[in-house]
Amino acid sequence: MKKIVFFLLILILFLVLLNYPSLFLNKKYSCGVLDIYSSSDSEKVCYSLQSISDKYPFKMESAFRIYLADSVLKYKLFSFFSSKTSFINPIGEFEIIRPADFENQKFVDSDDNFNEEISEALLKIYLFSKFSKLEYIMINDWKITGYSKYVAGEIQEFLPEDICGGKNGKKYEEFENMTVVKYLIEEKKYNPLNLFSDNISYEFYLKQTKSKYCR
Repeated sequence: MKKIVFFLLILILFLVLLNYPSLFLNKKYSCGVLDIYSSSDSEKVCYSLQSISDKYPFKMESAFRIYLADSVLKYKLFSFFSSKTSFINPIGEFEIIRPADFENQKFVDSDDNFNEEISEALLKIYLFSKFSKLEYIMINDWKITGYSKYVAGEIQEFLPEDICGGKNGKKYEEFENMTVVKYLIEEKKYNPLNLFSDNISYEFYLKQTKSKYCR
């Protein structure tokens, strides 16, 4: 019985620590309303974030903490083993980003497009600040992925007509998400904020998007 109690106490302590990455990443750099925490200087990080955030039609107004993981292990632990390049902890109210070289604009352990992924990380922060925690959790991934890729300058690996082919793979799925969002904003004149708050049928608008390009 004592062993079980001890194990539970250790587990609880471990879970609590996962909500406090500042114990390990404690160098703070203020970047507008964003507080960036890392194990090294973050001035170049601030410049990269600001240059990408300027592409959005809305601005962040609430203070928010971003932690830059300096190892894959730390990222996995603090993101609860997320497969994404960024993760928002709704309990601790912070975002952690995978290890990245902001000067050369690339991730240390991934070939994911740097600008596209940082664009998505910033969008998540804005949405988390704008909506309630429950509303944020309920936002469909395709909306976040599609809109962030659209704002970042669209995915260059595909042409709009490629949506007719129905290919497989992560990059194609992101391209499909982006093309549907582009159709909603440019053709249907959807307000970006309504895009995230409204209940939208992805399959319905995917068919409409294909009807535009697949003739």
